Amino acid sequence: AKAIDVNCVDSLGRGALTLALESENLEMVELLIIMGVETRDSLLFAIDQEFVEAVELLLEHEELLRSSEISEHP
Repeated sequence: AKAIDVNCVDSLGRGALTLALESENLEMVELLIIMGVETRDSLLFAIDQEFVEAVELLLEHEELLRSSEISEHP
């Protein structure tokens, strides 16, 4: 089976995570994070959209990433 590129963008440069945030699709945001999507500026975008649940989810994700990096490089 062919792998799915969760970081691909459309002709306007919008990624799947941006589109999920725009449509306030929390389940898709969660799925994309699980699939390893690059979050980049998504937290700022979610704040701008006032999508509180996604902001919380992205903050948790960032915290998990930081704590795993710290444990890998003591």
